[in-house]
Amino acid sequence: VPFNVSQLAEYVEALRDLTHGTYDQWLDHREVLSVGNLTELARVLRGDGVPFAVRSRPDEGTCSLLVDLPRNGLAVEVVSRVFDGAWLARRCAANEFDLC
Repeated sequence: VPFNVSQLAEYVEALRDLTHGTYDQWLDHREVLSVGNLTELARVLRGDGVPFAVRSRPDEGTCSLLVDLPRNGLAVEVVSRVFDGAWLARRCAANEFDLC
């Protein structure tokens, strides 16, 4: 095995660039959590300088925040049908989740 768990986490995190909204292949392996409203979470993450990507699924009427869990290579996707802050609504509209 070329990596132990700690080395794999370091490798994945070195590839990850959520600051620029880059979707990496390791994000396919994530936990998905549903919340009532994304606006407050986006506000807190932005205020704390935590990198995250924004993706929307217009056909479903949802928007998601993809957030890295530090020092383990894992990520979570937090999804909601409510994303009513002006900044977040613009980002959701501009970043459709399309892997094709």
